[in-house]
Amino acid sequence: MRSRLASPLRRGTTPGPTCERFTPHRTFDPMATDSNGDIDGLPPEDARTSQARDWVVRLSSGEIDETGMGAFKAWLAADPANRDAFDRERRFWHRLGALDAGRRHGRPANGNRRRGAIATLALAACLAVYIALGGPLPGIGGADFETAQGHQERVTLRDGTVVHLNTDTAFRVDFTEGERRIDLLHGEALFEVSPDKTRPFRVAAGGGVAEAVGTAFAVRTGMPADGGQTRVTVTEGIVRVSSPAAHGASDRPGSSLRLIRGQETVFARGKPPQGAVAADDASALAWRRGLIRIDSLPLDTAVAELDRYLPGRVIVLSGAAGLEKVSGVFDMDKVPAALRGLAATHGLTVTRVTGYLTILH
Repeated sequence: MRSRLASPLRRGTTPGPTCERFTPHRTFDPMATDSNGDIDGLPPEDARTSQARDWVVRLSSGEIDETGMGAFKAWLAADPANRDAFDRERRFWHRLGALDAGRRHGRPANGNRRRGAIATLALAACLAVYIALGGPLPGIGGADFETAQGHQERVTLRDGTVVHLNTDTAFRVDFTEGERRIDLLHGEALFEVSPDKTRPFRVAAGGGVAEAVGTAFAVRTGMPADGGQTRVTVTEGIVRVSSPAAHGASDRPGSSLRLIRGQETVFARGKPPQGAVAADDASALAWRRGLIRIDSLPLDTAVAELDRYLPGRVIVLSGAAGLEKVSGVFDMDKVPAALRGLAATHGLTVTRVTGYLTILH
């Protein structure tokens, strides 16, 4: 079952398309090019990302044969990071399908050359690849439940477990006679688990697994504020967090960790969970109260957190990212105002190039 959930956080607001290539934590000057005409300042694309995009193109073409599909599955199985890269690219190109024709062909109102060049760069890059791919991609490796940017949702699974999804979150469900498994593909969710002693409830995310019998806990994965790590926070009961190293090696020190109410841990892919620490519920679950809490983050990382709640993308140009750190509590309904406030505090200008692209410089 595939169910795209999109209950708006803000009344009268619908999610817009996004162009994920312009991520806010990747700072660059879009006007600068090197001798080859490439954008100067953009990190070179790694081989894995390039391979993932190639697979997205092949799969969306409809011309891949059985041999090709076998090669694709082998590539996915070769390294968990391959699936992560593929899912990121698939989501990126899929979202381009929401670009409306008016935005595609519109021009900057004031005719400013620099602003126009940025708009042309952003929209042309998105449209060229979207057209090449022939439209939205099929739901290969897709989610059973997902929310768009700027939306939250509450769902009840067939076992009675309640899941609260934060913005831009997706997960798959796999319930069997011996296990209830959730694959959190990206984003952030709070799980209020229905007790079942015969079937443990497991959430797989970021290369690790959080297991509970009857409890409540939150999992977020791949967030800028966590440096791309996965965070597990327990609000009720007990949760066991394990890494791949723990599978078949439970006696290995540090390979698994037991958390009780009020504790949390973080872990990186392929690494054991770090030690249990006291959880700051006010921060970890601020989103459940309609708030975004930021604690001493670099400006570009803080902007990346705020950007999760907006349609489109917000980028920070080179030179603006290394300013003093940001702390504060922001209202989800007033993220544009928060961005303007941060810009004013740091002596920056906010330029809205299109409905889908905002620049701090």
